[in-house]
Amino acid sequence: MSHTRLLSAALALLLLAGSGCVSEPPEAEYFAGRLSVSGDTVRLCDCATGRTHPVVDNAMRDEAVTRYEKIVNDPPRTIVMACKGQLTAGRPDAPDSLRIDRLLSLGSDDSDRFLLVGFYECETDSHHKILHLKPDRTFLLTVFDENHENMTSGRWSQTSELELILQSETSPLLRFEILPNHETLTGNNSPNAETVFRKVYL
Repeated sequence: MSHTRLLSAALALLLLAGSGCVSEPPEAEYFAGRLSVSGDTVRLCDCATGRTHPVVDNAMRDEAVTRYEKIVNDPPRTIVMACKGQLTAGRPDAPDSLRIDRLLSLGSDDSDRFLLVGFYECETDSHHKILHLKPDRTFLLTVFDENHENMTSGRWSQTSELELILQSETSPLLRFEILPNHETLTGNNSPNAETVFRKVYL
């Protein structure tokens, strides 16, 4: 067999192997919450925001319901589901729907969680910062120094259970590690300086 045919055969095998890989769209985000099934109604109460989202009907929802029914003998009990997916806007008077792109886990939940939405404060030698994570997954970051007040807004999301990112058109992407036990966000987004945001209750 010629080198050209060997190369073509190798490429074909790689394409076939890749087609079976489980993947999600690049814009997919991490969600974890309490899954409830009642008849044809499937909902996820998002642990990060406290909001309840109807789950869009697709193959991944069918798989989640099948696994739910194997675990739960007496609906409408709830169990915890983690997934990668996307929110799609509903009507103005209706909650956003969640489309599951990939199931990560389904079952009992032994991890420590806390409601991510709320206010966080960070104190440094030269700045006072307030971060507001809002239930609609937008944020407002206010930085105070001696003479100025700078505000940055954008969107927050999770890439995993313990990583939060802040995306804004006016500033670089910011990454934070979530420390549930301490209700704290930590990040190394500045050279030689760790940023620590602690949740505050007003």
